[in-house]
Amino acid sequence: MFDKLKKKLRGAMVAFSYGLKNTEADIFGQKTTMSASNIIEQKMQQNELAEALLKGEVTEQVEILRDRTYLVSDESKNYKVIIDTVGTTKAFKKMGKKKTPNTFNEEGYDVSIVMDNNAIPSSVLEGFDSIGTYGIKNNYPLKFEYEYSPKFKLDEYVKRIVIRNGSTPEDIRVDLYVPQFRDTYERLEKIFDNEINKIRGNKTKPFHVEFDTVYFISDKAFGTDDLKPYMFKMKKFIGVSEFDGRNILTYEVETVGDNEKITEKYKNKKLRDAYENKESRGTKLNLGAVKKDKNICEKCGAEVESDYDFRIIKQTIGIGVCNGCLAKINEKNNK
Repeated sequence: MFDKLKKKLRGAMVAFSYGLKNTEADIFGQKTTMSASNIIEQKMQQNELAEALLKGEVTEQVEILRDRTYLVSDESKNYKVIIDTVGTTKAFKKMGKKKTPNTFNEEGYDVSIVMDNNAIPSSVLEGFDSIGTYGIKNNYPLKFEYEYSPKFKLDEYVKRIVIRNGSTPEDIRVDLYVPQFRDTYERLEKIFDNEINKIRGNKTKPFHVEFDTVYFISDKAFGTDDLKPYMFKMKKFIGVSEFDGRNILTYEVETVGDNEKITEKYKNKKLRDAYENKESRGTKLNLGAVKKDKNICEKCGAEVESDYDFRIIKQTIGIGVCNGCLAKINEKNNK
């Protein structure tokens, strides 16, 4: 049963790799030139890639797939893909600049980043872990750190974060958008809404809406690429404003750390060069001098000199053996 499941997973991974290559052809304009030898080589590479993914091994092919996935994902945001009734896909480049979202602003400031704080769906395993407890714990893109244990966890109330920049690099403001919970039946939401109203009316200090730092990794945000980390440390609370039926909590902040895209360290130079030059998909990617493990027969322990033969045998019968052991296996099977 495990072998059947493993076979299905391998097939799904090969299908994903194949689908990814079709998408990249539409977006990057790569042509396909496949000879018989290239087809065999590609089939072996796909099987080896699926095997490595199943085992959790970070092989050379896995590193290339990882970078290819990031690259296609980034570039696809500039295209609109249309699929017709027979499954044919066509990519069209989007025209024009992205419109600035409707946001609160003040004179002297420019809106630089806008990102929504929608709950991240829990995994199946997390759902099982929550059985017998009160509800399923939600995760959010925004991560707040506090100097003291908070009365309100802001990530559960904030629906959007906006970063605004003033006339100097040090003049940075963070706006947290929270709903006005006037018609809610949830007790905690009513308490939170009352707290905001008291702060607006200067009837209480903003202790319960202050934080130490807020951190997020950009995802479908306006004004920045995806997968860029941002952290801001609160300097002081500015005040509460109303905008478009929501309360806006404004803070003066300072930037912490850099914003280098987290996928930068996974870039594969030769793969990026191949995309830049729009090399045909049938061309074998020259990976340069790469240290390879010895091909050791899994039966007798002898070293197999021909890497090609060893890989063909392994993909055909499931284990890597030398020609001598292969002959013995065939002889035994034919009896």
